[in-house]
Amino acid sequence: RLSSPDDDVDIDGPTTGTDDGCRAVPVLDLSDGGGDVAYDIFAELYGDAQALLIRGCGPRHTTQDPFGWRDAARLHAKIAGGADAASWTVETSAPGDGPAPSCLSPGAFLRDDGGAGRADDAAPAKRPRTEGRGGYCSFTVQHDAAVLAELLADGGGGPEEDGGGGPEGRLPPLPVPSLPVSGASGVREGPCVWFFFGRNTSAADMAGRPEHTDCIRHDGTWHYQLAGTKVWHLRPTAPLLRRWGQAGEDGDATGGSGRTTVTCRAGDVFVLNTALWFHATSVPAGGGGKDCVSLSYARDIFLPGGTAPPADGADGPGMTNLDGLYATDDVAEGDVIFTEDAMPGCELHRSARPNCEVVELEKNGATMM
Repeated sequence: RLSSPDDDVDIDGPTTGTDDGCRAVPVLDLSDGGGDVAYDIFAELYGDAQALLIRGCGPRHTTQDPFGWRDAARLHAKIAGGADAASWTVETSAPGDGPAPSCLSPGAFLRDDGGAGRADDAAPAKRPRTEGRGGYCSFTVQHDAAVLAELLADGGGGPEEDGGGGPEGRLPPLPVPSLPVSGASGVREGPCVWFFFGRNTSAADMAGRPEHTDCIRHDGTWHYQLAGTKVWHLRPTAPLLRRWGQAGEDGDATGGSGRTTVTCRAGDVFVLNTALWFHATSVPAGGGGKDCVSLSYARDIFLPGGTAPPADGADGPGMTNLDGLYATDDVAEGDVIFTEDAMPGCELHRSARPNCEVVELEKNGATMM
């Protein structure tokens, strides 16, 4: 079922909203048991908007107890001794009087105070003590082939099998291991799985990274909202406006001024080209769930006729977070881009082939680039 962006299907209100005339994100609703999305429908909607929200995506395998948010700590414990452990990133500082970002270590932040194993929702003693542990963090699983195999399995052992709930036990599989699109034999997915874990115990929304685009070598990323709620704040880039035939009608050299918001709740899949949409995310007050937790995971996609995926068995580039600076317009030789007093805390990247230099004025000692 194709829903209007203004279709108020649930009691919490519409899932997407726009302002300033920005194009809305199309929404497909699978909550009535419609199965997967046919690829021709997916290709038409996503190909135009470069964004698509698919609601109501239940587990795609027969496992009775798929991966839940309380498995995040055990997952990170499994990768703690390998290369993936270094991917841990604090996406935002904690709200209110919470701990500083340096205190958001994986062990303390992800743990469930019920102890080892998966907590029982029905047991009050198993509920997490969330006070003082607010924040928004992420990590990736891409180098540990054995852990990836457990996460992406069609079924299999849960925490009761192969050693129970500790780090040595087998992880339950992800509820939706691949893009829920049928008839898409040419769709490939990257080997990396991103996990985004937010815990918002405050009465205010908690913002993630500031608005940005991603430098990617694929055709988009799909995000499955496993628990809680996450809100996406979107703005089209100039290349996306040109695709729509709207270049020069609104905005500036970076893109349009109109914005779109997309609210993802548990069971939703959001597909987005993060190179063509400026994007930022936030976790609503209370995390949008009873445990104050918002957890999603994401995988990259390569579409037929789009970006060529890495060859089978080839080691593609590793995915990670790296903040960068870029020019929003042409810069002539000799132009001053900014001075130190305008950006006192700016850290600049270094290069063997630089196109800018930092100089100090002799008269007043001011530093500029």
